[in-house]
Amino acid sequence: MKALSLPVAIALAVIMMLSLVVAEHFKPVIKLSDLGTKLDLEAVLPDRFEGWQRLDSTPVEVVNPQASVLLDKLYSQVINRIYISEAGERVMLSVAYGEDQRGELEAHKPDFCYPAQGFTVTSTQGGLLPTPYGNIPVVRMETRAGSRFEPLTYWTTVGDVAISSLFQRRIVELEYGLKGLIPDGLIFRLSSIDPDSERAFSLQGDFLQSMISQLRVQDRARIAGLKYQSRN
Repeated sequence: MKALSLPVAIALAVIMMLSLVVAEHFKPVIKLSDLGTKLDLEAVLPDRFEGWQRLDSTPVEVVNPQASVLLDKLYSQVINRIYISEAGERVMLSVAYGEDQRGELEAHKPDFCYPAQGFTVTSTQGGLLPTPYGNIPVVRMETRAGSRFEPLTYWTTVGDVAISSLFQRRIVELEYGLKGLIPDGLIFRLSSIDPDSERAFSLQGDFLQSMISQLRVQDRARIAGLKYQSRN
């Protein structure tokens, strides 16, 4: 993992100190998830959309976002699905949502849970995933477990903001804390079993383009931080 530059490290330390001050003196007690419509992943994420449909059975194991013993502590909702395209291509979807994203309850990333389940991470790269409604900051990873090659794309959110760095996460958490709010958030992951990573990432992008277009405006904000963008 690339080391932080000194200015970034100092800024991050300041932000973390401010977060501690907020936590001590403002003591957020209202969950953001309690102020509006509850996020229901099963209802929000469609079973069928242009070119894709959900498989009723899942013969290929989807890597859990965290060991099952910790799921109840870390997340309020976890869904694992497999979708198949009209051409027979498959994409695995895993979404883990938590109503409290502070401290140890932050959504755990594939960077940690994949190695914990026997995978080797061979590359990690940040980037932007374009959609008709704006760009989503994502991380693309190449992973391998024996003969299973599983490239994946994921992003995380805090509230309705898609996070591109730890620094931005702390800033957003601080902003919510100053309002007396406890932010929710999720980690959204797409993966496919394919030794050709570029082909896999392209497939995952096509899948996401189709799925995002089926979501309501408010759900795009909760799922991917696309709260202001439109097709035009």
